[in-house]
Amino acid sequence: MNPYFPLDNHFNNLYGEIGETIKQLYPIGLARETNEYKEHLGIKSVMKVFEENGFHNAKFNKPWKEFLKKIKFGTKKKIHNISYLTNPSFSGELILERYNDDALCRVKKIVFSVSQVAHFFTIYGVDETYIKEKEKPSLNGYHAINVITESPYSEFESSFKNIHTAIAAHFVEYKFVPIRASLYTVKDLQTPYSDLHECSIHNALFDNSFDYQQVRFFRGEMFYGAPRSNIDVVLLPPPVV
Repeated sequence: MNPYFPLDNHFNNLYGEIGETIKQLYPIGLARETNEYKEHLGIKSVMKVFEENGFHNAKFNKPWKEFLKKIKFGTKKKIHNISYLTNPSFSGELILERYNDDALCRVKKIVFSVSQVAHFFTIYGVDETYIKEKEKPSLNGYHAINVITESPYSEFESSFKNIHTAIAAHFVEYKFVPIRASLYTVKDLQTPYSDLHECSIHNALFDNSFDYQQVRFFRGEMFYGAPRSNIDVVLLPPPVV
């Protein structure tokens, strides 16, 4: 389990901004079923985004779909829109590899999300497996995430960089959130459409895709894209006795 993410962070500008954003949007310490939670001004602004998406879905999602069409990769692989009504983000995925047989399906893909409630985005590679149930072929299978790639690394490198460049150019004021940091849990945070008792940064800004998926392994540069800490360490020689 990831450690708690400190909402008050004076040592890293990005993490400090994320903390302040979450405190503005979500009533920390209140249960989602309570009236106090529902009447919170931040929650009302989040729910307004969901309502606009629900009532005017085609119009709401049109700019995102047009953006996905503009992304060029020098490949025939298609970008899929995986945005959902109950997620506070626009999302897409690029399938790099897919293997299927009678027993399992293995997929390598890049997933990216741009928050609808704050100026943040994230990108990561996923290597996942679905074990098929022969007796119940209608099921999608038993899903497991094998490893998350958190930076432009190995087979994910080129597409990761291209997606990052495209998002940064189109969403100019948005800041990149490393997926490892995004998965940190926030103490006493509950988001509207997650069943978790304590939610993550990813729940608050992007989606609930990791709610019941344990991520044990990462590859690539740790905390790729995170700015350096505000703390400077100076090494001094020992005092002369």
